[in-house]
Amino acid sequence: MEADNRQFDGKLFLKDVNRKLNDRLAEIQKDLNQGLKEIENMHEYYWENYTEMDQYGYEDYDNQQAPLTAGKCKQR
Repeated sequence: MEADNRQFDGKLFLKDVNRKLNDRLAEIQKDLNQGLKEIENMHEYYWENYTEMDQYGYEDYDNQQAPLTAGKCKQR
């Protein structure tokens, strides 16, 4: 009977909910920052390993060198 007479303290409940929401928002922000860092690393990796490709997927450097090598062979 005494449990039924207790008053529900809405302010404490809202403080607790607010605290939990803020904790969760902090976790989400941390995860987003980690994701952004991963994206930056992917961009950095891509540009460090970037090579020009021709229409067939071969490195353009090789295709530019091939005619020069063929030309030198014909001259010999």
